[in-house]
Amino acid sequence: MRPFSEPDPGTAAAADGRAAPRRRALVVLNSGLGNSVMSAPLLAVLGERLNIDCTVLGLPLPGDLLPSLNPARPVAGEPGLPPLWRRFRPRDWDDILAFLHGRGIDLVINLRKHDPAKDGAYFAFRDRAAREQITCWDLHAPPGGGGGPQPFAREAMGLFRRHAGDLPDGDWRWLAGTRRPPEQPVAGLFLGASTSLKRWTVRSWAGLVGQLRAARPSLRISVSTGAGEEEIALLDELVARCAPGAFEVRHLAGVDELVRWVGSLSVLVTGDTATVHIAAAQGVPGVGLYFSTLASIWGPGAAAPGFTLLQSPIGRLCPGMQVNGTCTRMYTGCPAPCRLGIGVRSVRSATLERLERAGAGVPARSCAAGRVTTR
Repeated sequence: MRPFSEPDPGTAAAADGRAAPRRRALVVLNSGLGNSVMSAPLLAVLGERLNIDCTVLGLPLPGDLLPSLNPARPVAGEPGLPPLWRRFRPRDWDDILAFLHGRGIDLVINLRKHDPAKDGAYFAFRDRAAREQITCWDLHAPPGGGGGPQPFAREAMGLFRRHAGDLPDGDWRWLAGTRRPPEQPVAGLFLGASTSLKRWTVRSWAGLVGQLRAARPSLRISVSTGAGEEEIALLDELVARCAPGAFEVRHLAGVDELVRWVGSLSVLVTGDTATVHIAAAQGVPGVGLYFSTLASIWGPGAAAPGFTLLQSPIGRLCPGMQVNGTCTRMYTGCPAPCRLGIGVRSVRSATLERLERAGAGVPARSCAAGRVTTR
């Protein structure tokens, strides 16, 4: 394969400014709506700047959101592809390669961020693909590279630039057209996430509701959650713990309603789930709570200067934390002491400051904003 530092002649722009011939690529993403929202501007860069037709493995974005990204060339997922192809298991290699050859695809762009010590199957696939004239790009550090963790989107743009030369950043505010700011301040609290290790405790949420109401009695608080049974149970318990009328409950049917709800808020408080990235793409200010993942990698970063990212020090220092910024016990069961690493007072202060900065007239509170803050 080519050295990482050498631009790929199949994608680098022509010296006279003409676009390079179009090529076809299979783009592999981590599963989940949040990863797709983060990756959408990257897919636009591939299509608009690098002239690549992308077939995407793992893109659960609803069709009516995609024109916001690129009306001229909507990005689409490939229906029917086995989602576990993203792991590049040896038993899937023949099927993957047959699919690539059958579609005339000669480039695999692997944006699945994984611990290199555990990604041997992908490395072996990459070697075999090279022998069959298929190039692979991935987020593993080039020889002599490294330099520590960096936000996913920045790392992906660095990957594109290594192979294709200088490129402008993607449009990180690609959902700005879906934002509808409220006339009166509204704080949104999103309780859900794909795993309990990413969900703040109901006791902490109840404490936040109480402290926000004490600090700003007129503040409207809107609460929603995901569609999973545990997520709904968390909301039900919060309703039972809080006084009647302490907040309004929003039941959201599907991604479209989720996007509209987030876009209607003055500020959003959420764990590391799709809502943090939807808000960032809309330009909605927010407070992100990172327990079992690293905000320095999976937070919106420079793409969302209106966000305060709070990092649990218990999660950051946990022996189970991997170099890719995720916990090894994410989906295998854990009492999740990392959820105790972010206190209610810190979240209240960050929320009120974000409201003030958004012009909602809330008195300022002391909080380090716009950067990863350990509490």
